[in-house]
Amino acid sequence: MRELTKRERLLGIGLLAVFVIYTVVVFLVFGYNARSLAFWFSYWFTLVAFGLNILAVMVLFRRSMTARDWFLGFPVLRDGYIYLGLQFVASVVFMAIPHCSWAIAVAVQAVILAVYLVFAISGLVARETIEQLDTGIATKVRFVRTLQADLTVIAQRCTDAGVKKQVSALADKARYSDPMSSDALAGLEQDIMANVASLGDAVDRGDMTGATALCVTIERGISERNTRCKLLK
Repeated sequence: MRELTKRERLLGIGLLAVFVIYTVVVFLVFGYNARSLAFWFSYWFTLVAFGLNILAVMVLFRRSMTARDWFLGFPVLRDGYIYLGLQFVASVVFMAIPHCSWAIAVAVQAVILAVYLVFAISGLVARETIEQLDTGIATKVRFVRTLQADLTVIAQRCTDAGVKKQVSALADKARYSDPMSSDALAGLEQDIMANVASLGDAVDRGDMTGATALCVTIERGISERNTRCKLLK
């Protein structure tokens, strides 16, 4: 597990500090003896609220934190702080009411907790869904990016002006190709990459005749892939 960043440590310490202050103030104001069940249930519900907020920070930022992570995690953090504020108010109210029914105190605070959990779980699910979609998109566009990069590198290594121009044209064609791949294109894309590898070998050997023939084959492969991409949409 990675080490927490300074910001995350400060956030966790801040929540703990607020809870300590809350505890001290509550017991100074309401005393230590003869506390009602409503008082103790309210206190424990508040303890749960602080614990859930600290847990949310740990879950949201369990890996390297970026600005994007903060953006995606903000709704969960916001809902957590709103819940904590509502729970704080509710706990003080039930602690302050003389002879308050513990059942009412538990029912109200349980509802507040349940509503928060619904929003928190929904936020976490939405965050995970967005991350999975981003991962899927990154995987699908990897072929075109790799193809363009490989062709650009081969063009830079090429000493023959004519072949260099052909390879550069292929890199441009790859650049403007449909970036989204699919399983149906896997075989064709593998053939294209195999031909690109052969093209690199031909250029390194100085076999410009073979390189020219491979450029034609690769160009046809890219065109066929682009056509299939359109048909599959």
